[in-house]
Amino acid sequence: MKLNFRLNSIFFAVFLIHLNCQANPITTNTVTSNTTVTERSEAAAGMSWGKATNNYKEGTGQFLRFSTNLDKTRIDTELVHQQRFQLNGSQAKLTVHQPVNSNNHISLGLSSGNSKLFAKTGVNLSWAHRWLKNETFISRIGVQYYDWRENRNQKGVSFEQVWYAPWNGIVQIGRTQGNSNPGNVSIHSNYIAHTWLLKNNAQLLFRYEQAREGYMALGETNEIVDFDSKTLSLGLSYPIYKNNQLQWRWDRYQNPFYQRNTLSGAWSLQW
Repeated sequence: MKLNFRLNSIFFAVFLIHLNCQANPITTNTVTSNTTVTERSEAAAGMSWGKATNNYKEGTGQFLRFSTNLDKTRIDTELVHQQRFQLNGSQAKLTVHQPVNSNNHISLGLSSGNSKLFAKTGVNLSWAHRWLKNETFISRIGVQYYDWRENRNQKGVSFEQVWYAPWNGIVQIGRTQGNSNPGNVSIHSNYIAHTWLLKNNAQLLFRYEQAREGYMALGETNEIVDFDSKTLSLGLSYPIYKNNQLQWRWDRYQNPFYQRNTLSGAWSLQW
């Protein structure tokens, strides 16, 4: 029972970051890697639609994801495509999760994007440790590096804590601190999230993030740098047939230059 609880919660949280990717990747995210390698595989597909203020055109996104296990190693692959600010782009990502022992776990993520919406290359390395015999606490520390076009780059270090609460909930907090170049701009992100485990494996998520971002492309020639942002998110996941799930999410993103409301939906199959 505990295994399915953690697996489904992590799959739900992974979906929550795909369709609303911000231009700044150095932000903390809700449980983006599995800290317990399982025997279940997953395939998922989803899409999103967003409306922004200040006369920016509507944005859309699509993603595909496949996860499986090779012996004790878990492999996640994903492909994301977005149309936003009159830009089109795709990103491919590969993440490998490897247990060191029963309480420690390492993950390595590699990514590559083909437009200004995504970093050209990215590397993300993290280590997670499970605390206590009942594994109710998980701590994670990670380092990230992203190489953008036009001689831009970002690097950071992240700290995250996950608590499997006794009221059938998951409490998560995290902070990422980094730098954006050129200019050696200090950037950061703080988030808090709570997932409620409901009846019949349904889940409800609340998430709030406050960030200082270093760079965002608003078109081919329009860019913004060194600005504050905040994001409020609500998500719902529920089974529809055996191992099939539907997942929905609403995001409200705001910075000094525009606001955006995004609605995302996805279907996933586990086996």
